[in-house]
Amino acid sequence: MKVLGRVISAFLGAVLLSVIVISAVVAGLGFWSYKNPKSAFRLIESYVLPTDLKIDWQTVAFSGKWLGGVDFQIDLTLKNLEISKASPQLDLPIVRVQVRASVFPLRRAALIHLAQVIASKPLVYVAEKSSKPEQEKNPFERIQSILEILVAIHERVPIESVDLQAEKFEFRAPEGDSLVLKIDLNQEPRGPLKIIIENDEVNSSKKKSATTFSVNGHLDFLKMKRDEPFLDVRVKFEGFGVTTDQHFFGSSTSDSVRLITSGPFEYRKDKMRLEFNPTLTMTFHSDSAQLDLRGPVKGLPDSLLKIKTVAFEMNVPLESGQSWSSQPSRFKLAVPVELFFVAENQRKKLEASCGCKLPTTVLAEASGQLWVDRLLSRATARRPVLNAEIKVESLRNKMFAIDLAGRLEIEKEADLFRFSPYLNSRATVLSLQAIRPMLEAYKVLLPAPLDVLDGTLAFSAIGPFQTLETASTFPMSLEVDLASSTQKVKVNTDATVRLDKQLTAAHFDVSAIISALNIDLPPLDPLGGLPRVTLDSRFKNAPDDKKIIAPKFKLSFNFEFATESDGAIRLRSKYFAPYLPLTLKVQSNGAKENSGFIQSEAFDVTYLRRTVRVEGVRIGLDSDDQGVFPLKGRISVKQTDYTVFIDVEGTTKSPNVTMSSDPYLPQTDIIAVLLYDRVNDQLVSGDAEAAGGVKAAIADRAIGLFGLWAFAATPIKSFSYNPVSKVYTATVAVSDDLTAGIGTNWEESAHLELRKRVSKRWSLTAAFTPASQDESSTTKLVLQWEKRF
Repeated sequence: MKVLGRVISAFLGAVLLSVIVISAVVAGLGFWSYKNPKSAFRLIESYVLPTDLKIDWQTVAFSGKWLGGVDFQIDLTLKNLEISKASPQLDLPIVRVQVRASVFPLRRAALIHLAQVIASKPLVYVAEKSSKPEQEKNPFERIQSILEILVAIHERVPIESVDLQAEKFEFRAPEGDSLVLKIDLNQEPRGPLKIIIENDEVNSSKKKSATTFSVNGHLDFLKMKRDEPFLDVRVKFEGFGVTTDQHFFGSSTSDSVRLITSGPFEYRKDKMRLEFNPTLTMTFHSDSAQLDLRGPVKGLPDSLLKIKTVAFEMNVPLESGQSWSSQPSRFKLAVPVELFFVAENQRKKLEASCGCKLPTTVLAEASGQLWVDRLLSRATARRPVLNAEIKVESLRNKMFAIDLAGRLEIEKEADLFRFSPYLNSRATVLSLQAIRPMLEAYKVLLPAPLDVLDGTLAFSAIGPFQTLETASTFPMSLEVDLASSTQKVKVNTDATVRLDKQLTAAHFDVSAIISALNIDLPPLDPLGGLPRVTLDSRFKNAPDDKKIIAPKFKLSFNFEFATESDGAIRLRSKYFAPYLPLTLKVQSNGAKENSGFIQSEAFDVTYLRRTVRVEGVRIGLDSDDQGVFPLKGRISVKQTDYTVFIDVEGTTKSPNVTMSSDPYLPQTDIIAVLLYDRVNDQLVSGDAEAAGGVKAAIADRAIGLFGLWAFAATPIKSFSYNPVSKVYTATVAVSDDLTAGIGTNWEESAHLELRKRVSKRWSLTAAFTPASQDESSTTKLVLQWEKRF
């Protein structure tokens, strides 16, 4: 035991001696380092620090203060500190560094009373792409790891006061883009860290764009993990046409992080000015993240609709150890759309007329799935990244039923996106007469005879929506099914609409099939010449103001109309038996170049004393600059012993007339039979002279198609023709004691004179000359006394 005691005593003595020697050596090294700081640091730099890290300073001031026991306080001041590193490239010229700290070796971590860094020269840090694969984390894990580092630093190294000033800190990305910042961090004792970060511009290797932004607020370490706002900063940004001033709040617990931002957002490009003032709430959990965005919006193109506010919700699934989950995120967007086309001053009147309530807004919604991992990846295989259903709140009342819907699919392949929108929308006017007050309120008048029709108008847009560089196209269709007691309109129309990117113009390619168009024509007076179509005086071609204002929304058309079957258009009049059947095929483009034809099928025209058979008339629509159309047709007139055929070819302005008969007659006899139902040898001299005049007028093409029909429909009492001036005057027998005098150019400017014999000596004459471009219309009524000598 004594030997063992001696051994232990010797061992303890050796240990004590070693401690004394080591303490003496450490004290000596510490004293030497205190007296020779640069030499001491060079040893650390050579044997401990990375070889490419260089640290130097101009002067150093070091002092200590004993606080009792083993506790002490140190003050360290460095001037003109230079820190540089080759990889990653680092260049930090710091004018002044000052640290004051209390050290408690046996009780707790050091307390830093003051940490001051002043850098007035540019600081440069060039980032490098890491060759080591970074451990993947989802957004919640990334935020939590940053917060844990901040909390751990604050707990292990409590800092009472911070003052960091860097006039210029340049951060360069591996791609060559650079960001120059001015940083000012300040913390009062036991207070939050105040943050001021500003920049002047961002330089990009691809393009240079002047931008400015600033961050101003505070970070409170004591409120982290306590579900209290630990982050309160304002972020201002201006660049790339965007201006925003966002106010950020952040709070966290052990299992959640919440970030809230609000403030105005403005985007300007050309004449567009979009203003948005949203509130965005982001809540992160370990397995999911929720986003909620809502706020008013101004400046969206309102040519077709008006939007004042939006609301967006999204649930993003998260997986531990993965940047983004492979599961899709689900979202919902709600946008109230203002029905601005119903004027407020007309609303009550319209509601009273239809006995229904008209909404002021309808809710448009979009919902679906978004694959965030596919959106951010560069996978070469084409995969869907978005699948959304879009619909507008249905509207139904006595006037109309509207269901607007569609879907949007987006696929991604590498950096290319493929958009596949699809429309599935319907809008039906349930009663044309029910919406008539609404149309009239906006000066849209239904012309006769359509004003008495009632029925449905069904609009639909079903099919793909194609997006091109300058415009977007989508299909539309219109089904018209209107009727009255004697009329019917049934038309199916398909159209392709091309809408420009700015929503300021639309072009329609229209194709219409007419199944039925049975219309009662207004009263006609064949002796009054061709009926003329005039605009209602309430419609004007130009505004009263000489200053013409360009319309906000421009429309252009290419169209093609065709009948489903021959004679599908039926025009009813007391002169047509049973009706005038028409077949048409009309094509026109935006340059107003027309093609196609209008063709009548066989029908009878009964007027005055005769019935004329129109075997068929075809008018081509390939006109010249003067609006003259090609013409071809046949008219037959059945007299007592002969049938006269009138074949017409040429143009509407100057038709070429050929006459034939069954049985055969020479041309002179054909005209005599047509006018007087007798051959030329059986005519008295006056009638023979009139027949010769008609023949000469037909040969010179002075009589148009309309005149031929009237002459064939009623006997001619007299006819005179001047071949030099190509002027004719005709008197036709309306009845035994009523005649009508017709002037030349009947088809263009009619002159009508009716003579009625009221007794042997007296006759009553009424004359009418319609208005021309130079003169107004005139009407005369003359009572004449006749005496023959």
